[in-house]
Amino acid sequence: MTVAGRQASKVPYQIQATTKTNIYGHQIFVPGDTCVYKLDFEGYGDQYQAHAAVFDAMLNSFEIPVVVAKKPDVWQPSSNLETLDASPYFTMQYPDNLVIAPVTKGDKNYVNELRADRLDCSIHIDVFGAKGLTVDKAWAQNKGKYKSKTSGETTIGGAKAFWVDYSTRKDISSRAYFVVKNDKVIRVTLNWYTPQKEIYFPEFEKCVKSIKYK
Repeated sequence: MTVAGRQASKVPYQIQATTKTNIYGHQIFVPGDTCVYKLDFEGYGDQYQAHAAVFDAMLNSFEIPVVVAKKPDVWQPSSNLETLDASPYFTMQYPDNLVIAPVTKGDKNYVNELRADRLDCSIHIDVFGAKGLTVDKAWAQNKGKYKSKTSGETTIGGAKAFWVDYSTRKDISSRAYFVVKNDKVIRVTLNWYTPQKEIYFPEFEKCVKSIKYK
């Protein structure tokens, strides 16, 4: 039979209540998307048949509920990863719900940007000539552009790198990484909404740590 637009199964039964009277009934099984609904109709003696029209009306009114997945209030990184191929410099993995945004290349060798749900939450990448400078000297030339006293040294893809934390406007924080590879400065800038740092920053940092040079 068909119930609520779905193929269903009907199973009749009877139970001996007394020596002279039975309980009659039937069960209907309706498959949903994630569960099976069991509808049970029964009546004592003649009452089962007397309520047949009522049972039919109730069955015809049955609808399978629509389950709407609740969306989180804040952005959550996808567990599915894509690979950004920044040829001929490096590759980097990122959650596939980051969107590649159009950016102007200008005088850089390579520019790209990955954005989350907010325009101010992103990973911005630019590559430009090192002109024979080591990462120490390239950092020394650029660090004056950042009004920050918070900086440090790390490694990216096994290569020495420098980082600096700064902010250009209220509630937006940034961290820039500098590394030199094959006479190119690779600068990766992370931007995030400061009140939700714990959501964006760890995931963006994972992307940086996944960088592999070509």
